[in-house]
Amino acid sequence: MLAQAALPLALCIGVETAEHLAFSQAGTQAVHRLGWTSLGIGLHLALLAVWCWLLALLPLGIVTPLTGASYLTITLASSCWLGERTNARGWVGVCSIVAGFALIAGQ
Repeated sequence: MLAQAALPLALCIGVETAEHLAFSQAGTQAVHRLGWTSLGIGLHLALLAVWCWLLALLPLGIVTPLTGASYLTITLASSCWLGERTNARGWVGVCSIVAGFALIAGQ
């Protein structure tokens, strides 16, 4: 059953990452704030649909930890596309969160 959920899980993580990037851009670019905010809202609605798809395939207790990988992708995307810097302490925190979610999902 987890194999069936691979596509919606990847979509969920990707859409959530894009949503965070869009809202971050909305907060920093006053000229295009409405456009970035609209994109963020649209991505949030898409995320809601993907969550419903995921929950039709897997129980909530499994879906929530698996989507915790978005913490890692959001941090990576913030570094690459927004030029934000994450120090070693931040990376240790993100990796700890992802490891904790992996432990829970492995049960």
